[in-house]
Amino acid sequence: MGDDAEARKQPTLHYLATGVPVAVRCSFEGTWSPGFEVAEIVLEPDGGAGYRLRRLSDGTLVPVIFPIEDVIPRAGGRAASTAGRGPDQG
Repeated sequence: MGDDAEARKQPTLHYLATGVPVAVRCSFEGTWSPGFEVAEIVLEPDGGAGYRLRRLSDGTLVPVIFPIEDVIPRAGGRAASTAGRGPDQG
């Protein structure tokens, strides 16, 4: 019974759908770099989440998982998808 109550307290997160064009925050300068798309939503066992991205210029998968707060949609992107529940990402 307690598990159900906890699940209801956690908000449903909305993730960008695969194929959505995005920009990524550069951790060094804090600027946004366009030219990527969401290749995969990665859900971690600890409840965290991130995105695996594909570079649009050559189709290469970037070998890093990006935190959801470092990825924003670009104009022309598709609607977000609901991919489960997790911690409030604010």
